[in-house]
Amino acid sequence: MPGRTIVLAILIACAASAASRTGAEDSAATQPSSAQDDAATNAANEAKELSLRSTLQTIRGQLELYNIQHDDHYPTFCQIMDWRILTSKTDAKGKISESGTYGPYLLKAPVNPLTGKCQVAESGSGTKEDGWTWDEKKGTLRAVIPADVRAEHPNLHEGDIEVIEK
Repeated sequence: MPGRTIVLAILIACAASAASRTGAEDSAATQPSSAQDDAATNAANEAKELSLRSTLQTIRGQLELYNIQHDDHYPTFCQIMDWRILTSKTDAKGKISESGTYGPYLLKAPVNPLTGKCQVAESGSGTKEDGWTWDEKKGTLRAVIPADVRAEHPNLHEGDIEVIEK
């Protein structure tokens, strides 16, 4: 038993010593370094970029399927602007129909992981309120990225994004 008492006394002394440190020492011990902050920011940015690439790949794949199933026609801008054309069943002519044989292609409107927006604008006219742009003639979907957000994500491919200054 005396050995346990000594060990217990040592543990109590260590705990008391740790508790008596100054606030500055505690603060310094718990604050992450600048390098840790940078690494965490880089990891978060990389995760968002990967999420954006994955989301684009999924949407583009479903748009291609829609194109194949609808006689080589992509949805028009008016059809895609609220995503209902891809979140509903459609008939062979691209009309939304509960009894449609095609779709739904997406479960819900996709959100741009970098901006949190899901609204669609016509290609070349995206604003800070939009998450995506759509060019119905080319069948091209791109993510809308404000210029300040773009600076944080230099690894994004230019063909995947539409940078806006507004």
